[in-house]
Amino acid sequence: MNIQQKKQLLQKFWYNTISYQSLMEGLQTYEHKEIEGYISYIKVGRRSYIVVGDPICSEEDMMQLIHAFRSEILLKKWRILFISISQKVKVIFELMWFWILEIGREALFDIQNFTTLWTEKRNMRNLLRRAEKEDLCIRRIETLRESDKIWIETLNSDWLTTRKTKGFSFLLKLSPFENLDDKILFVAEKDECIVGYISAVPIYGRKWFYFEDIIRSSTAPLGTNQLLLVSAIEFLKEQWYELASLGTSPLGNIDNTTDIQHKKAQTLLRLIYKRANGFYNFKGLYHFKKSMCPSFWDPKFIAFYPPRLRPKVFLAIAKAYNPRGITGIVISRITKLVFPRNKK
Repeated sequence: MNIQQKKQLLQKFWYNTISYQSLMEGLQTYEHKEIEGYISYIKVGRRSYIVVGDPICSEEDMMQLIHAFRSEILLKKWRILFISISQKVKVIFELMWFWILEIGREALFDIQNFTTLWTEKRNMRNLLRRAEKEDLCIRRIETLRESDKIWIETLNSDWLTTRKTKGFSFLLKLSPFENLDDKILFVAEKDECIVGYISAVPIYGRKWFYFEDIIRSSTAPLGTNQLLLVSAIEFLKEQWYELASLGTSPLGNIDNTTDIQHKKAQTLLRLIYKRANGFYNFKGLYHFKKSMCPSFWDPKFIAFYPPRLRPKVFLAIAKAYNPRGITGIVISRITKLVFPRNKK
């Protein structure tokens, strides 16, 4: 299946925010000859298949497509993890005896009712004023110039050097130029230099856009990211879009559960959230998205099969975000705090 065929299916069936990443290079594709649709996945670690979001197909075909994919993988004695599935398809996975676990929250903006005038957005307003005083110019890129591309590539390179995480996986890859015809791209300029940008992709199954990257240079004025976001939202408001997503904050703001096994798993995820920020900045990402004052947060889930909690499941999840930043030893030590073995 080529990329144009995938795009046509996305335009027809796409509902989940993260599913656009199924177009990224390096992912493998599962197809079924009797079903119009596909599943994008990657092999991670030992015996784990990571799937990007929901399967791309009709709701009527989804259970059959998942079953066929699962059957093929289980013959190889591998495990399957669907990362960041939506609330809409969660019920299907539950009926198929997958283990479901909340993995984070997605920050969403109500575009048509968006305003910065509310009291809780005082800090955001202050940052916007600071950025405007610095004479930042926000420009939408409709035709990419070579000079724009060089500036943005330099921004990406400089930004990556400041990250704790090295070697981002497909879930976190910066890719502002891939499938650019589908995207909107705004840049912030100061003194004729690009000091920040925001890129977004449409979610065809809804009247939505997904802000996949918001990047600024270390020398950009405070408030650059906020001004980019507000400018992009104002543009989408004029186009009568309904919602915009800032993406999922992994492990952030997870709801409590009364189920004992799920409670243990959530305790483990909270420990990773608190203690594993050396390999991925979970806390920083959540607080950054919270500072943008989203209208509401939507839960995202992982679904894995076989439905058994094992340290390797959490290691596969961690490696999906950063393939080189955490080891099985770290996961094992954290797991023992939550799942102590009974002494014989």
